[in-house]
Amino acid sequence: MFPKSPDLERIVRDPTPRDRLIDGRVNLRLAFKAKVCRESYVFTRPFMVSPHVDDRFIRSLHRLVEDYFLRGANTHDDFENLIKAVNSKLKSLKVKPPPKIPRYDAKVIIPASALKGVVRSRIEYKLSPKISCYCVEEQKMPPKNLYKRHLTFWGKEIDKPRGSCSFVKKEEEEKEEEESRKVCIVCDLFGSPGLASRIYFSDLEMVSGKVTRLQDLGIEVIAPQSEFKSTVNIINCDLIDLGLLFLGLELYSGSPILLGAYKYRYNPSAGGLKYRGNFIFGALRFQLEDFSEILTNRLASLLKERLGEVKGGRRISREDLIKAARLELEDMLRENVFFDRGVIKVEC
Repeated sequence: MFPKSPDLERIVRDPTPRDRLIDGRVNLRLAFKAKVCRESYVFTRPFMVSPHVDDRFIRSLHRLVEDYFLRGANTHDDFENLIKAVNSKLKSLKVKPPPKIPRYDAKVIIPASALKGVVRSRIEYKLSPKISCYCVEEQKMPPKNLYKRHLTFWGKEIDKPRGSCSFVKKEEEEKEEEESRKVCIVCDLFGSPGLASRIYFSDLEMVSGKVTRLQDLGIEVIAPQSEFKSTVNIINCDLIDLGLLFLGLELYSGSPILLGAYKYRYNPSAGGLKYRGNFIFGALRFQLEDFSEILTNRLASLLKERLGEVKGGRRISREDLIKAARLELEDMLRENVFFDRGVIKVEC
């Protein structure tokens, strides 16, 4: 019951259904608060970036088209050459993300895609190759000298190849066993090629704090002690899913997670030096504020199985949920989960 993977055998499972509710699972909405640590800035770029197009570029495109008509060109080859010339011009456009913090309706945000990517990566690094793939394994990695701080922070163990899950069935696999259609538990939750996600993050929206500009770096940053709110929805969720999410958000350790640019360059834990001798980048500490079920009423039963009776019949607390999720991880994954990996001690 293992898929083919580089030098290892990985425990996999059939993907959890996305199109219907199943017994023994719950749909959850979780509300989180995130706070930028006392001696940290956060810098994230906009999730959509437009290329800079000036009048000079527009005139050059006009000249290409005008030359095509002035020459009386009308053959298929002539048209193909025009298309190639225009495409070449478009490829020359430089897309440089603006050095400003993203905003939506004038509200300062950290994009959901940035948070989801960081949380997923943290989970993968904190699990053994027997349990989790690397979702970006197939992408071309930069030279090691460009991510040496990343390895310093996480440890050299994470540099070992793992392969990545894919739910896309290739033509040459049509006659293979259905085993190739199974995925690791992280891909089952976060999705993989051909498989939709079961977890949905909202943008982090600033509720207090400010944005300031660092002139020497030429960027806007989120100031220390700024606070954000966010929600996460999970469909057909079990305690392992919750355990993974809380692991990625460091709810067990209370450690901040690192998010955004410069998070390694100015971090002594990654071999860098503090910015201006005092500040790191990207340190956000998360807290679970609230949670509720959507279209299900099974959470109490799940926790009863893991924790026993909730004392006095009281309402399930945040502490109950976090404790049950951790116990599930410890019981199911045992030596394959590394709670202390990636943990840092920073005052928030």
